[in-house]
Amino acid sequence: LDQLAAAAQDWPGTRSEAVATPTDADWLARIGAALDRYFHVRRISSEEPSLAGPLARERLLLELARARWLLLRGDLSGTSATLASARGVTAAAFPGEDAGVAAGLATLDELLALPWSAEPPSLGEARRELA
Repeated sequence: LDQLAAAAQDWPGTRSEAVATPTDADWLARIGAALDRYFHVRRISSEEPSLAGPLARERLLLELARARWLLLRGDLSGTSATLASARGVTAAAFPGEDAGVAAGLATLDELLALPWSAEPPSLGEARRELA
C-alpha cells in the first residue's frame, strides 16, 4: 500500500485536470475556466457516472491510508471495502492507458482478490497453548 501511494504521486493528472484553458482568451475567461474545475454547477441525470473531481489524488491517498490503518487494526472486511473504493477512484479519475495507472489498477485487483474473510491469528495463542 505504501508503494502504491508513492507511485500515485507520479501518475498523470486526473481527467478533470485535463481540461485545457485557452491561452489567447482574456483574463476573465481564464479565471472562469480555472474556477470551473472546482465549482461547476450543472444538472446531471442519476444514470450519469460521477467523476472523481479535482481532488481525486488526495482522495485516493486518503483511501490508501485508511486501508492501511484498517489492515493494522485487523478489520479485514473494512480493508477490502476501502480497497474497492480506492480502485473505483483510480478507475474514474486517472487515465487507464498510462502504464503507472494500469500497474496501480493491477495491484489493487490483486489485493482485492486476496481472501479477506480469514481471521488473523490472535496474539498470545501459543503461550496459552503452552500453559
